Amino acid sequence: MKMVEKKDEFSAEKVIAEFEQLSRDSAAVQRETLRRILASNAAAEYLQGLGLAGRTDPDSFRACVPLATHAEFEPYIARIADGDTSAVLTATPVTSISLSSGTTQGKRNNDCHHKLVQFNKEEFRTKMRSIQLDSCSPPEVVFCPDFSESLYCLLFSGEVRTVSATFAHSVVPAFETFEHVWEDLCADIRRGAPSPAGVTDPAVRRAVSALLAAPNAALADEVARKCGELISDDWHGVIPALWPNAKYVNTIVTGSMEHYVKKLRHYAGGLPLVDRHGLRRVGRDDWCQRLFRYRLGDVVKVDGFYNYTPKLKIIGRRNLTLSINVDKNTEKDVQLAVDGATKILAAEGLEVMDYTSYADLSTNPGHCIVFWELNDDKFSDGKLQSCCNELDRGFVDAGYLGSRQTRAIRPLQLRVLRRGTFEKVMHHYLSLGAPVNQFKLPRCMPRSNSGILQILSGNALKVFISTAYD
Repeated sequence: MKMVEKKDEFSAEKVIAEFEQLSRDSAAVQRETLRRILASNAAAEYLQGLGLAGRTDPDSFRACVPLATHAEFEPYIARIADGDTSAVLTATPVTSISLSSGTTQGKRNNDCHHKLVQFNKEEFRTKMRSIQLDSCSPPEVVFCPDFSESLYCLLFSGEVRTVSATFAHSVVPAFETFEHVWEDLCADIRRGAPSPAGVTDPAVRRAVSALLAAPNAALADEVARKCGELISDDWHGVIPALWPNAKYVNTIVTGSMEHYVKKLRHYAGGLPLVDRHGLRRVGRDDWCQRLFRYRLGDVVKVDGFYNYTPKLKIIGRRNLTLSINVDKNTEKDVQLAVDGATKILAAEGLEVMDYTSYADLSTNPGHCIVFWELNDDKFSDGKLQSCCNELDRGFVDAGYLGSRQTRAIRPLQLRVLRRGTFEKVMHHYLSLGAPVNQFKLPRCMPRSNSGILQILSGNALKVFISTAYD
């Protein structure tokens, strides 16, 4: 049995000091990182086929290794998924492949998907310990096939030091769920086991029962008391209130996840939000194995420097834009328009829980549709009409402005959706094989995604048409 190597105790001060040092000479760090990767993977079939011949300098790498798309790697990935343990892409065998959100190509390769070697429960424990992130939820809960039951059972976690998820989208729904199920949680704590009606999976129920250990009326009363206080403050600071040992929230909050930051800060109270992009150097030897010259199509902007290291701001995917005529609105443009329009709702106690957009070309000329799900299905038509107009004015791309003024683009539509619509969208993605921790709602819905568009259109409560340019 292979023993897990004991790691030194984590020191935030050491990590910060190391980052400060590395960021002062990022070019040298990049060269050394590249050299290390190429040296350790010189025997890989992929690199040998490109004629690198063991060279590790940047000039040779640029000359021999081209930018590549997912399609060019797919044959290699398929071989690995089929069990090929030779040095295909890396010198050491790949032991597991994690599923992504499927946005690299806009579609999922189902043939490969069914062959993937996924983490089993013991591998999950080992991996978490190797990066010093012991999960306080049993693996049975983490791997529960029913998302709703898994989410509910995650809330039983006891000694929480870090609230962590790949994307902020996963954290916010967890605490939105908590707002509605806290009384059931208290009842289960008082019982010492989850209700069979609420948690149907026997293995998950046994794991949570072991976590609860025994009926605990005192804890149930304490949680109920704190929840009563939190309700009066709209659940502000629920994380530190119920999990006082939590130190920070660790998740991706950039790009399309920025929409969730406000709500996440609300739940986190005074806890800091730590973007996972900033922690990817933890376990860097493993991470370095994954570095390729890979053409993803992300549009990024250098938004300043930290020491001598550029700070990148994610604008969006190149192929995910809202375009009708000559206009080009990115995911970031859509977010800014939504942020501006939602200010009108603040006085009403309304907020946009989630949103997406779509370029409707079924009419000539075409028009933009923005889908909103609010925190309440009761709203003022007048306020939402004002939001619709503000959304239309919020797209400041020159091509859009000119096209709207000359009526080459029809008026924008705002479609307000029933509560729970975006949860249906997520379940649709999950039914296609997408892993829940990798789910990302596109801010600009591609026209090819007819299934999602049917869900959105079929759940519209009200449609508002802009009069901004009348």
